[in-house]
Amino acid sequence: MRISRELHDSVGHHLTALCLHLEAALNGSPDQTNEGIQNAQSAAKEALEEVRGVVSTMQGGEDIHLHSALRLLAEKIPRVRLHLSIAEELRITDAARANSVLRCVQEITTNTLKHSNAENLWIALRLNDGGIEIEASDDGRGRRRAEPGFGLTAMRERFEELGGVVSFETGIEQGFLVRAWLPANEAGAMK
Repeated sequence: MRISRELHDSVGHHLTALCLHLEAALNGSPDQTNEGIQNAQSAAKEALEEVRGVVSTMQGGEDIHLHSALRLLAEKIPRVRLHLSIAEELRITDAARANSVLRCVQEITTNTLKHSNAENLWIALRLNDGGIEIEASDDGRGRRRAEPGFGLTAMRERFEELGGVVSFETGIEQGFLVRAWLPANEAGAMK
């Protein structure tokens, strides 16, 4: 289950971006075609790196640097403007918590790209009540109700395994809203 969640959240995100870049290349002007192919090639390389990263993590590889990973994610999003706000004082030293936060942000971003038709996505990460709080919303079209698929279910399970909570809200006129909170239960997990 852990491997399937890692692959879905990490590789799935990059494959979604790859598909969007290829679609732009196919439907764009000749000038846009070359740029779309270059972006698709970059997304494919990133997906391959993610596969290597998942394998490394499963074998007890190195911790991730959360701030850098999130900033890189924000730079590589096609079609949607990601407005990312990360509290400067936020430092997560526990690899499981850092990975859960990164995968949560990736899943939110991927779902926005695939389902919402949004132009903007706002994600804020901050310290609150002894843990990390994530709040994300988009300006896309929502649904009458949130029906979590594999990705949202995996996100919730990741957080619950570490003592956290995740909630989803949606509506036809309001886009999609995700709120998540993850405690710093273990000594040294957050600074």
